[in-house]
Amino acid sequence: MKSTVPPRLFAVASNVLFIAYGYAAWLIPILVLHCALLPLNLFRLRQRQQHLKENGNRQRTVRGTILPAPAKPAMHRTEGSASGAF
Repeated sequence: MKSTVPPRLFAVASNVLFIAYGYAAWLIPILVLHCALLPLNLFRLRQRQQHLKENGNRQRTVRGTILPAPAKPAMHRTEGSASGAF
């Protein structure tokens, strides 16, 4: 995804549905967890919306770096190995 808004909207919708499920089945841990996560997701969504409003619709990109391939491990023969015994 190029933006964090759609996944955050999905998280908010999930929180609402899990709160309804937790309440209906009276599953206290699920209810507590999603009641705690909902305000956090709403806050982060609002924060992102304000950032987009202030800075236009520009997306922040991160440059990828190319790392060298790891060196192949050297094949070592040890004394007493099966290949050197015969």
